[in-house]
Formats: sequence, C-alpha cells, structure tokens
Amino acid sequence: MGIRNPSFKLPALDNEIVDLEDYFGKKIILFMWASWWGCRAQLPVWQDFYDKYSQKVSIISIAIDLQGYEKVNDYVSGLNLTFPTLIDQKNITGDLYGFKAIPNGILIDENGDIVAKQLGNFDIRKVEIRNKLEKWII
Repeated sequence: MGIRNPSFKLPALDNEIVDLEDYFGKKIILFMWASWWGCRAQLPVWQDFYDKYSQKVSIISIAIDLQGYEKVNDYVSGLNLTFPTLIDQKNITGDLYGFKAIPNGILIDENGDIVAKQLGNFDIRKVEIRNKLEKWII
C-alpha cells in the first residue's frame, strides 16, 4: 500500500495522551476492538505475541468504546497487558481508516506508512492472520 498513516492522538488507560507518531521508527500493529464485540479473548493472545516479538514490533490496542475509560478498564482488568490500550470514544480511528466493523488491524512500517490493513475479522487466534503477521515482522 505504502500510504502515509494518518496521525492521531488518543488517551491511554494510564491517562497519558499517546501520539502514534511517537512509535514511528519501528513496525506497528494497530488492533482495534470493542468490549461489546467480545474481543477480550484475543487480548491475552496479543500479549503472548507481543512478548515474543516486542523487540521488532509495537502493538497498540485501540478500544472503540463510547462508554469510555471505566468500561475499557474493567474489560481489560486482570489481563496484565504490557502494550498500550488507547480509548477511542468518538471513533476517530474509524473515520481515519474508513472502517465500520471490528476487529481491525492496520500494519504500519518503520516510516509510518500503512503496508496492510484488514477491516473486520482481524483475529490473532486465526492461523492465517498470525502467519501473515509473523512473516511481515521477520
């Protein structure tokens, strides 16, 4: 694709504002999900993936949840995630990336360019998705 990634800033669960551009220089996987869609089961699998590849890729979890901080915090509570979880109450990322369904994945290269995106049905538990990600990272 090679399309320049749109810039955005969103609040994280630790109340810090995260600027996506701060992650440029390393490959990035954006994983967009929502508590109302039942994506919780994927989050520990993403953590395992991150534990294995954190030297090569950043994972940023983005919760598209209108209910905000408390709902997302309760939802991920106890999962011990070490990658950032951002809260997108206004679906800013949906507007930027043009998606209406979730879960979504956006792959961004070291230069900040989108190299691939999957809008809907982006599930790390699926072998073909995991293989695609591993091939891209290595």
